[in-house]
Amino acid sequence: MNFQTRKIQNNVQIADNSGNDRIKVTNQMLMKDGRAWIPVMGEMQYSRVPCERWEENLQKMKEGGIEFVVTALASGYISSVSDTPIVYNPMLDAVGGVQFDATSGELTWDAVEDATSYLVTITVDGVTETYSLTQTAISLTKYRGDITVTIKAINVAFNSPE
Repeated sequence: MNFQTRKIQNNVQIADNSGNDRIKVTNQMLMKDGRAWIPVMGEMQYSRVPCERWEENLQKMKEGGIEFVVTALASGYISSVSDTPIVYNPMLDAVGGVQFDATSGELTWDAVEDATSYLVTITVDGVTETYSLTQTAISLTKYRGDITVTIKAINVAFNSPE
């Protein structure tokens, strides 16, 4: 069923195909067909249920009073017609091109394709500090002594190299 959403002052109303207001959201409650309403929700993960049982399971959920079903496919899996799932394992490249400019005290590195941030760990005399950066540079001027720096490319949709 398709729904149309429209905002009326501070309320949101959702109408069905015929234009009848079915669901109203206010700052105090949810209403369905003019009555206060608490939706009952459930979840089905397709990767845990054989496909020939999907419709049956969704029907059981509906019969049990579940009004909204979130369906999910496990991250990293691609559905297939075979009995063995295909695992997709996207990997980020390791950080490279690391350079230290002794004059400015700046450590730089090459950007990693698809990285959204970099986890930079700096250890000096047994004390470790960790930074999450979006840029490809960090100043080391405040540090003295033996400095160890590790840089790891990050993207929640990818695996980072160890």
